[in-house]
Amino acid sequence: MLTNAQHDPALSNELREIEIAARTAAESLRRIQDYSSPPVEQEMVPLDLNTVVNETVQLTRYRWRDDAEASGIVIDVIRDLADVPPVLGSRAELRDALVELILNAVEAMPLGGVVTVRTERLGDGVRVSVTDIGEGMEPATRTRAFDSFFTTKGAGHVGLGLQLASEIATRHRGSLQIESTPARVTMVTVSLPATNVRTAAPAMNPTVPERGMKILVVDDDPSLREIAGKSLALHGHQVVTA
Repeated sequence: MLTNAQHDPALSNELREIEIAARTAAESLRRIQDYSSPPVEQEMVPLDLNTVVNETVQLTRYRWRDDAEASGIVIDVIRDLADVPPVLGSRAELRDALVELILNAVEAMPLGGVVTVRTERLGDGVRVSVTDIGEGMEPATRTRAFDSFFTTKGAGHVGLGLQLASEIATRHRGSLQIESTPARVTMVTVSLPATNVRTAAPAMNPTVPERGMKILVVDDDPSLREIAGKSLALHGHQVVTA
């Protein structure tokens, strides 16, 4: 079957569509689980927001590069990162919020385009913005953007991404704002207070295994399997995914 798919473009495209649909369903299920579960107390530590941005851009690459190219469109993500002070927060939660914002921006550009992720210092705080040149929002849509299960994207979308991102910003003593012009530009900004506590300096001589290990990666989400497998392989390990 795989051999036939490699030589049959139509079959290969169908398999690719199935993979994209499965990923979309997995994202929707995760959002529903996040919405229905009570928030878990997260440890707040000093974080370099630029590092979180870089991690998130890599984490979402499968959508803005791989899936987009498979659909015949080109989407580029540009990082415009300033020298900003650390923020006090949960790395996992802030990363989740940025994932939602980047995926929303990608979905707003069905014909392709550019997403810009920018960090900057603003007074005593730090803000990160995600800007797309996509479909934009009408004022009525922007007003309801944070309503539970409100979406304009049709089947396969549950309408929880912006609400979850806003709740994460609030838990970090920050805020989330949307600026949008219909059919032009949308910018979503997360503003967070800065902290005087510095992030821990990376070790100068990290311990590296003399030889790679054999690692089995098991996950029911294909995108997570792929990301984890590639990351471990880049560090010299032998990886099997299932």
